[in-house]
Amino acid sequence: MSSGKDPLVERLSAEEAFSLVSDETRFATLSALQSADGPLAFSALRDRVGVDDPGRFNYHLGELTGQFVTKTDDGYEISAPGKRLVGAVLAGGYTGALDADPVPVDAECLNCGAPQVARFRDHGVAIDCTECEAKFTNPEVPAGLLADHDVDDTPGVLGRWSRMSAAATDVGICQNCYGELDRRLHLSDDPDAPEWLAGSGLLGMVFHDCERCGETYNAAVQIAVLSHPLVAAYHHDHGIDLRETPAWELAWIETGRGTVESENPLRIALPIPLDDEGRTFVFDAELDVVEVRD
Repeated sequence: MSSGKDPLVERLSAEEAFSLVSDETRFATLSALQSADGPLAFSALRDRVGVDDPGRFNYHLGELTGQFVTKTDDGYEISAPGKRLVGAVLAGGYTGALDADPVPVDAECLNCGAPQVARFRDHGVAIDCTECEAKFTNPEVPAGLLADHDVDDTPGVLGRWSRMSAAATDVGICQNCYGELDRRLHLSDDPDAPEWLAGSGLLGMVFHDCERCGETYNAAVQIAVLSHPLVAAYHHDHGIDLRETPAWELAWIETGRGTVESENPLRIALPIPLDDEGRTFVFDAELDVVEVRD
């Protein structure tokens, strides 16, 4: 039986953790251990990092040991927090930015039918229309996400990133700090909905707010329901694997689709036409399916 006690033990403050890795020798040490096949002896590790002075290297290694580095009988190895730290830097979230010419997307604008493109900005990629002002998505992404790909691969990579992001928010975990997410649904005509939502033409948005770091993730109702098993199975029956198909390639997702059939209890009816079949899925306030109509 759970005692209810918080399992987190605070070993270091955030300021102390950053100070430990502020020296370039220390980060180089973590990188060397991250790329090693197993534990490294002191001398082998020092050679990889390229520090001539054993005393100086021993000091820096000692500062890392315990939190970011583990000492074993076979030598030194990187700890789980150390791996996460190196991974965050390699992801380019701190050091990289995005800049390239727009890349064509194999999908038409759901608003006007014109071609869509992927447009780059410093810390994100937008999928938007070449003719009207419609913007399908505009997420923040770490530069490292695209570092090992040709620029033309951007739409496909962004689609996979979006599915990973949706999976995390669906289970209530913040991708920024791994804190707990609070979920709230706002219809566009809710009095406490954001002003931009009221004039967006959307039926509503699902917001996920992190209690710890304040990060917010949002998705239109049509996007938020794609993870529901019944919706996914319906697409699969029509040869569409939602694990492989980016949401911007789904022609039925149009701004304003769906109606609110009742507010108490909330019932949202969302028609999803695929091929020659047109099912309507009815969702409650938690976006669970309560009815399917043929």
